[in-house]
Amino acid sequence: MAARYTRRFYRDVLTSLERANVPVLVGGAFAFSHFTGIQRPTKDFDLFVRREHIERALATLADAGFHTELTFPHWLGKARSDEFLVDLIFGSGNGVAPVDDMWFENAVQAEAVGVPVWLDQPFWAQQLVRIGVSPTTLPLRRLSPDLLAGAIRDAIDRPAFSNRAQEIAESINAEDGAARVVAAVRRTLKNHSTLDTLGAA
Repeated sequence: MAARYTRRFYRDVLTSLERANVPVLVGGAFAFSHFTGIQRPTKDFDLFVRREHIERALATLADAGFHTELTFPHWLGKARSDEFLVDLIFGSGNGVAPVDDMWFENAVQAEAVGVPVWLDQPFWAQQLVRIGVSPTTLPLRRLSPDLLAGAIRDAIDRPAFSNRAQEIAESINAEDGAARVVAAVRRTLKNHSTLDTLGAA
C-alpha cells in the first residue's frame, strides 16, 4: 500500500511539472534501476532542474498542494506530502556543478512511475569520456557481453586512462574545494540579498 501511494506522489509531482512546462531529469534510484535492472528502496525522488526553473518548479508544486522549500539556495529545493519527499537539485556536488543545457542534451528518455521522463546518468558518462578517463560510452540498447568486456579491457589496458585519472586526482587534491563551495554560497546569498532589497523597495 505504501509503495502504491509513493508512486502516486511521484507521478503527481512529474505531471504537475510537465503541465507547467518545467523540464526535469530523473536521477537516483529510478535512473539506476533503468540502466542496471536492479531495484533498490529509496526514501526520496531525485529530480534535476536548471537554476532558472527552480522558483517556477517550487511554485508549481506549492499550487498543486505540496509543501515546498528552497532548502539550500545554491543547490537544492524540496517538495513534500506527508512522509513522501522529492529533491529538486539545480546544483549538483553541493552547488559546484550547476544543471545546465548539457545535462539535457545527453539525457536518455525512459519511463518512471508510468510517466515518460529523461534520465541524467548519460551526462555523467559523457563527462568521463570528455575528461579522458574512460573509453567511449556504450549504447544501452546494443549492449552485449562482448561489447562490455571489450570496453573494460580497453579501460584497463590503455595507460592513457589511468594516467589521466592520476593527473586529475592530483589536481583535485591540490584544490581548496571547501573554499570554492563557500564562495558559491556567498555569491548566492549576496544575489538573494540584492533581490530581497529590490523587492522591498
